[in-house]
Amino acid sequence: MRMDDYKVGIGAEVPLESVLCTEQLELRPSRAPDYQAEIHALLALLQELKDAPHNVLQKLVEAALALCRGHSAGISLLESAPPGHLNPKGDLFRWHAVAGQWAPMIWNTTTRRDNGPCGTVLDRDCALLFANAHRHFSQFACVQPRLIEALLVPFHVDGQAVGTVWVVAHDDSRKFDAEDRRLLDNLATFAATAYQALVTLNTSKQQAEEALRESDAFSRSIIKSSPDCIKVLDLEGNLLSMQSGQELLGIEDIRPFLNKSWIEFWEGEHRQAAQAAIALATAGKTGKFVGFFHTLRGEPKWWDVVVSPILDANGKPARLLAVSRDVTQRRQAELNVEFLASVSRDLVQWTSVKEMMQTVGAKMAAYFQLSICAFAEINETAEQVVINHDWHREDVPSLAGAYRLADFVEETFIQMARAGEVIVVGNVVTDSRTDAEKFATLKIASFICVPLIRDGQWRFALCLYKSAAYDWREDEIALTRELTARIWTRLERLRAEAAVLDSAARYRDLFNSIDEGFCIIEMIFDEHQKPVDWRFLEVNPSFERQTGMPEITGKRMRELIPDHEAYWFETYGKVALTGEPVRF
Repeated sequence: MRMDDYKVGIGAEVPLESVLCTEQLELRPSRAPDYQAEIHALLALLQELKDAPHNVLQKLVEAALALCRGHSAGISLLESAPPGHLNPKGDLFRWHAVAGQWAPMIWNTTTRRDNGPCGTVLDRDCALLFANAHRHFSQFACVQPRLIEALLVPFHVDGQAVGTVWVVAHDDSRKFDAEDRRLLDNLATFAATAYQALVTLNTSKQQAEEALRESDAFSRSIIKSSPDCIKVLDLEGNLLSMQSGQELLGIEDIRPFLNKSWIEFWEGEHRQAAQAAIALATAGKTGKFVGFFHTLRGEPKWWDVVVSPILDANGKPARLLAVSRDVTQRRQAELNVEFLASVSRDLVQWTSVKEMMQTVGAKMAAYFQLSICAFAEINETAEQVVINHDWHREDVPSLAGAYRLADFVEETFIQMARAGEVIVVGNVVTDSRTDAEKFATLKIASFICVPLIRDGQWRFALCLYKSAAYDWREDEIALTRELTARIWTRLERLRAEAAVLDSAARYRDLFNSIDEGFCIIEMIFDEHQKPVDWRFLEVNPSFERQTGMPEITGKRMRELIPDHEAYWFETYGKVALTGEPVRF
């Protein structure tokens, strides 16, 4: 079938510029790159190019269809028209590979160079986006399903135009964006080297191998640009090669790690998760997990890992592709939020300051891997620091006690604290602001101290200490700031509540011990605001003795003395209504 058999001689309905909308690629929201899927596709194409080169173009358009989520995709190659062809310029495009809804039109379909999107793309030598291209290109007017939107990119071999790679949407449910253009550009470059390999395959084995090497080098350059750590494993999980990411793991020479178990990188529950992912991929599925391990440089890192099968010619898993993305910052932020919520629950739970401080101190020590966690209260007027509460390892001395401010913190740090700045020391030996010998006796090698300022005064500090040098992270500093504020707020609340309880106890002792009869009553009024009764809320022992009315709390006066004189109700009612005291 030749597409130029349709509507031959019928002119275009609209000008070319009416169907061009390439600028929309930058205006539309672009989805995030899926490097894992792209790399998986490129590796599969490389393998196809080596194992079955004559099938590689078809595999390429299938990859374009999947990656760009189109409805049809294809590769059109430029060739000279045979004698008697209707194209006056003598050139046409043949569809050498097609996938999707237009798949039945593969190979036998040709389009005229002077009346189709492919020719326009080669004329302008750039990627173009068309909308309703059939309104301008008459040869597409009767093709079904309709060409609603088409994204095409050119590719060249040795400076000569060879063809185009394209994806098509047949309805308005799919709109292409800048990410689709990036993907097609990469696939077009691969298509150029693949085409060269096919051309030279029958003429020169050496040239064909060179073309394969160029294609391999290009694909690997794309893989190297990925932010992920990409590895190829055998079906047992042994490391066969590392495509990218050695520097992320702190590995200078990968050779000692080849043919060794990748699973052994992980520990505990993360190793179990890695084994489960390998098992899924070996069964032809995709395994995913989030795991943790230290790199060879000792850096703690979290990884979002996807393990998927690389299929052989029979569609069976032959090797495994493991793609790991460093998500340490994201995961650490999640863990910090969870930890902050846990500490907040502890702060609310405890009503004893001592128990609260011990619980929170132990939890912070475990989370930050501390040797000491100290809660210091500052009296700037007295130039004194008091540590009433701290947590410390058994092999480390406690810091509890009272200190002169100048003995506890160096003058430089005092000025920083008064300004509300966090004091951070990664190594007391190399930091010129610290006395290494003094800290050595306390088995302190690094610390962070967060001051809390209230009413212009330095009132409190949360101090975290480690027995080894440590480079404190920004997220740890921010988390400690938040912890400081919450601990201080709860500490002040507990002290205020304790003061109220103490005051109430003192009041109760006085209330019960005085010789005078004492009661608190609640007046009861009728609908006309006339006092008709009262209820006893509190009475002291002297009142009960003097009135001869025991156990009257909660009872009404009319219950005790039904004919009690009205004078009493009127007098007490007036006090309640006016707020003015009466002595009688």
